Parts: sequence; C-alpha cells; structure tokens
Amino acid sequence: MKWNKVSSYCIRSGAYRISKFNLGDVQLFQVYHGERLIGDARDGNAARKIAEKHEKTHKREESASLAIGGVK
Repeated sequence: MKWNKVSSYCIRSGAYRISKFNLGDVQLFQVYHGERLIGDARDGNAARKIAEKHEKTHKREESASLAIGGVK
C-alpha cells in the first residue's frame, strides 16, 4: 500500500485512512476503511499492518462473492 500524508494527523491509501490522536498521555491510531472503523493501534506501523491485512482479506471475500454469482 502507498500511503499519502493528508495532514499531520492523517494518512490515506485508497479507501483506507489512519488517524492519529492523543488521549491523555496515550497516542492512538485509528484505522478506517471508508467510514468504517476497522481497528486501532498504539503505533503507526501496527496501524498500517491492520489496514494491509484487512485489504488482503477484503479482496479475497470480494473475489469469493463474485465467483459464486455475486454482483460487484
């Protein structure tokens, strides 16, 4: 995945977005696919891995759906 910086608190790759925020002394990274929250992590690398894993799973599910007569 190729990530592009949107702001100092957000990066984006296609339909995926990682938003960084602070909650007290804790820095959190929330991972979104479109508008849906798909996970969170305490560091940026772990957040990117969540998005990469979701992308692979999402593509497999979409391919399987189309193979059994689903409509894209």
